[in-house]
Amino acid sequence: MAKRLAERGEEVPAPVRRILGFAKLAGPARRTLRAALEDDDAFRDHVAEGATEAEVGRAGWLFLVRPDGWEAELDDLVDRAGRWAQASAAARDERRAERRLAGLERRAEAAERRAEDLQGELAGVRAELEDRRAGQRALLAELTDARARADEEADGRRRAVEALAEAREQAAAGAADLGAARRRLRELQAGAGSVDLARVTAAASRLGAVVAEAAGAVAELDAAVAAASPPARSAPDPQPPSPPAPPPAASDAGGTTRARRRAPAIPGGMFDDSPEAAAHLLRRAGACILVDGYNVTKLAWPDEPPAEQRARLHVALDDLGVRSGCRPEVVWDGAEQVTALPAPLLRDLRVHFSAPDVEADDVVLDLVDAVPAGVDVVVVSNDRRVRDGARARGAAAVRSEHLLAVLGIGAR
Repeated sequence: MAKRLAERGEEVPAPVRRILGFAKLAGPARRTLRAALEDDDAFRDHVAEGATEAEVGRAGWLFLVRPDGWEAELDDLVDRAGRWAQASAAARDERRAERRLAGLERRAEAAERRAEDLQGELAGVRAELEDRRAGQRALLAELTDARARADEEADGRRRAVEALAEAREQAAAGAADLGAARRRLRELQAGAGSVDLARVTAAASRLGAVVAEAAGAVAELDAAVAAASPPARSAPDPQPPSPPAPPPAASDAGGTTRARRRAPAIPGGMFDDSPEAAAHLLRRAGACILVDGYNVTKLAWPDEPPAEQRARLHVALDDLGVRSGCRPEVVWDGAEQVTALPAPLLRDLRVHFSAPDVEADDVVLDLVDAVPAGVDVVVVSNDRRVRDGARARGAAAVRSEHLLAVLGIGAR
C-alpha cells in the first residue's frame, strides 16, 4: 500500500520510506508501519483510500477507516479471535494428550505382555534350576555311596592283605618245620636202625601236605587281593608316586639308536598354537594328553579350593578321553595333598602327584620321555619352560585356555 502511495507521488513518512523496498515485512518493519499509521492521520487516510476490506480484513479496515463505534467492534473482533485461538490451542492440546495417552496405553499393554513372557521364562528357569539341583543332589548321593563303597573295598583289601601276610607266615613256618623234619629223618636213617622210619616218613608226609595246603591258601588270597584291587588307570595312587624313570639313552649297549619322537601333524590351513589346531590335537584318538593341572584350573576356577579344582578337571578330562579316544593324564603339585575322586567315577584318566621337593613341570617333562616314541604326545600348559621342553622332546604344546575351550569351560 505504501508502495502504491509512493508511485502516486503521495508523501510518505520518512520511517516508512526506509522499508518500501522490503519484499516481506518482518516484526520490526511491521511495528514501524503501524506506528506511522497511528501517529500520522494524513498518511493513514491516504492508505485507507486505497485499501478495501477484502484486502486487509474487517479488523484492518476498521483500524484504517475508523467509522463510528470502530473501537468497540475492533475490541469484540480481537476478543473473539483470542477465544478462538484459545479454543484451537485447547483442541490441539487435547488431541496431543489423546495421542500420548494412546501411546502410553500401547506401551503399557506391551509391558504387560513382556512381563507375562518374563514370568513364563522365570518359571522355566526356576524349574530348570530345580532339576539341576536335584541332579546335583543325586550326584552327591552317588558320590557319597561311591566313597563308602571305596572305603569298604579298601577295608576289605586291608583285611585280605593282613590275612595273606598271616598265611605266608604260617606257610614259611610250615616249610621250616618240614625242612627240619626232613633233616631229622636223614639223620635217623643214617644213625639209628631201631627207629620206626615208616612212622617218621608218614609224619613228614603229613607235614608236607599241611605246607602244600598253606601254599594253596596263599595263592587264593593273592588272587582275591588282585581281584579286589581297582584297575591301574581307574584312580590315582593313594600314595605319593615315585618320579617317572629317566628317559632311555640315545643308544643301547649294542649301539642301536632310540627312535626320535615326531610332533603330531596339523592339517593344512590351520595355524600352530591356534584354537582350531588345539582342538584337532586334543581330540586325536590314541594320543597321550599330559596336562599341567593347576596351570589349567587356576584359569577356570581361581577362587575354588584346590580339591574342588582337581575334582572338576578330573571329570572333564575323563569325559574327553571317553568321547575322543585320547589318553588324558594330569599332573598336580604336592603329593601331601592327595585327594581324588573314587575309582568308579574315573574311567580313562590317569592322575599323578609330584613327589616332595619335585615340581609338576619336571614330572610332565619326564612323562613325555616315558611315553613310547610311536605315540603322539600333547602337553597342555602356559608355562614357557614346559612348552619349550615339550617341543624339544617331539611333543605338541597346547595352551591351557585352548584346552578349556575344548572342554566347554570358560576361563575367567
